[in-house]
Amino acid sequence: MLMSKREYARSRKARGLPGGTLAAVQKALASSRIEETADGKISSAEADRTWRQRTSAMKSRAVEEAVLPPATSAEFDRGARWLAGELCVSARRVWPKFVGNLDMAIFPEEQRSAVRGLFVAIQTHLLERWVADFVDDAKLPPIDWAACFGAADAEHIRIECEQLQTSWKRTD
Repeated sequence: MLMSKREYARSRKARGLPGGTLAAVQKALASSRIEETADGKISSAEADRTWRQRTSAMKSRAVEEAVLPPATSAEFDRGARWLAGELCVSARRVWPKFVGNLDMAIFPEEQRSAVRGLFVAIQTHLLERWVADFVDDAKLPPIDWAACFGAADAEHIRIECEQLQTSWKRTD
């Protein structure tokens, strides 16, 4: 279907595609991502196809042309260790607070501390085992149990979590 530039822009916008403005269509024409007929009309189907193909090709070329120094193994290792450490530190700071704010009303009162301990143990254990090659557990900050769960439940949740993690480490 042949359309004017404005009609094509409205069509792209209505279909949720990028380039839903006259300016975007004009830019696509100027950069040869799409083409118009001799009478200035745009074939919607053809333009959609070439827009998709040529935009992907342009992005690929831009990535290939970017000049990045090659990462050495040591640089990668240092970066991986830093990132893994940051993930674990964040998990120890944020996850227990998140669990502390969960509504545990579906569990009987006497089970809530154990369930909270289980939730914290699962998250921290899985993450720390996943990145074990990059992170020294001894260098991770301790979880502030009292700040996350209050003085009344903190010790019970801490013990539950540590017992679970200890038993899981024996089976790893």
